[in-house]
Amino acid sequence: MKVPVRYYFLFALVILFLSHQTFPQKHITDKIQFEHLTKENGLSDNFIMSILKDSKGFIWIGTLDGLNRYDGKVFKVYRYSIGDPNSLGANEIHA
Repeated sequence: MKVPVRYYFLFALVILFLSHQTFPQKHITDKIQFEHLTKENGLSDNFIMSILKDSKGFIWIGTLDGLNRYDGKVFKVYRYSIGDPNSLGANEIHA
């Protein structure tokens, strides 16, 4: 028994209609707000060279004046320190 193409089309329309009624899209009513972080917030420099988010949720920001770790509230700044072999190799962080 061969089913006409129009029945496939009608079946697809019914599925689309039911899925829209069953899983309605949520409309975003709240406005998205961004907070700009600068030197006044604890960032070591306003000129950012690179940004990375690690697996623990920290945001790492490379600037011309050190490496900044941001936890969502405060910055921890890592810089080159003369005589400290465990410090950064330089303060300019490009990657």
